[in-house]
Amino acid sequence: MFVRTLRRTTTKNVAVKIVENYRNKKGQHRQRIVRHMGSVPEGKPLEALVQLAHLEMVRIQEQIKPTLFPAESYVEEVVAARLTPKHTGPLPIADARKLEEERRICLGFHEALGTLYDTLSLSKVFDARHQMSRRLFKQAVLLRLATPGDSKLAHCLRISKEAGVEVPVDKFYRMMDAVTDERIEELKHRVSGEMVGMLGGKLKMLFLM
Repeated sequence: MFVRTLRRTTTKNVAVKIVENYRNKKGQHRQRIVRHMGSVPEGKPLEALVQLAHLEMVRIQEQIKPTLFPAESYVEEVVAARLTPKHTGPLPIADARKLEEERRICLGFHEALGTLYDTLSLSKVFDARHQMSRRLFKQAVLLRLATPGDSKLAHCLRISKEAGVEVPVDKFYRMMDAVTDERIEELKHRVSGEMVGMLGGKLKMLFLM
């Protein structure tokens, strides 16, 4: 699935479409339009519509083949869009009463805490065999920082709500079993090393809970 732009012959506008490849009954390679996003002039309006088309493509792909944390890909796309410099205003809305909510995602802690988490490379404490634990551990850390008073069950419910899939508590505890003593020590080493560097090596005592 990909985004295609096509210049219209009758106007100066450019059409933006979401297209996918498939094979017909004879096994021949074909393409079909999944979603027509609209037509806009070249320049900034076209860039904004293409960006919107990529977000819509992610949403469609998640409906077809859901992942464990579909919200992650949304967050990455939206955060990247927010960080891209804008030279024009938002896309015009003809009638706000016709807007329908498809998905609600909180971006604040993903942008701030998620960036800090990635900077510390905390995910590297898990090897390739523990991909599930790696992704669930990051979500758990971000939620623990965002809502420190919540229980593990509350975190599971929130992950399930935001990701759109059920995350049982037992899966959460299996992830915790993967956080071995060796990984805990490596996590402490990464965090303490970053703190010492930030403070210019003047840190005398640091409590890591």
